[in-house]
Amino acid sequence: MNGWQKAVTGGKGSKSKEVCLFNGDGAACRFGSTVAFFGLLGAIAFLVVEALFQNLSSIKIRRRVVMGDVGFSGVWAALFFFTFAYLSIAWGKSEYPPMGKGINSCRAAIVFSLFSIGTWGGCSWFAYQRWLEGADMTQFSSGFDQGEFGVGGPGGMDGGYGADGGANYAQYTAASDAEPNYNSNPFAAQQQQQQQEMGFQQPSY
Repeated sequence: MNGWQKAVTGGKGSKSKEVCLFNGDGAACRFGSTVAFFGLLGAIAFLVVEALFQNLSSIKIRRRVVMGDVGFSGVWAALFFFTFAYLSIAWGKSEYPPMGKGINSCRAAIVFSLFSIGTWGGCSWFAYQRWLEGADMTQFSSGFDQGEFGVGGPGGMDGGYGADGGANYAQYTAASDAEPNYNSNPFAAQQQQQQQEMGFQQPSY
């Protein structure tokens, strides 16, 4: 941000130093530059992660990415709101710079801080909506092979037993040894009928 200008101090042997145009408050210039710089890095990082989102193999990592997007965007929306207020108040108290040097940069910093509030706030809102859509795990489990892991998805979604395997497994674990439920031999009736047709009498012992 071009919000600094050189000012000469003292008489003979005077030295020039850079002074922030926002009412001479160097913290205002440094704070605005820091928030904008880390906001840019964060935006680039989330764009890269978004491009690789479908390739993330862990559902926990996908959830953490969305949660991080919600939190980071919300925090930066608040920081840009504070930056906008800070720079606006400081600029309102500032003297007009000589020959208007740097005035456009200062005004642009204030305007873009205002726009950034809405931009980061919107990113946080859309990320939150994405989190709500993924509350039933369909958003976070998309991209996995459903045929391999069953209808519910990988891991512990439905126990890894497929569409009806979970129900069968529950019936199995609920079975009691005291009252076993055995199925009759499906070939017993057919075998008995064949023996009667052949006139074979089962020997008695």
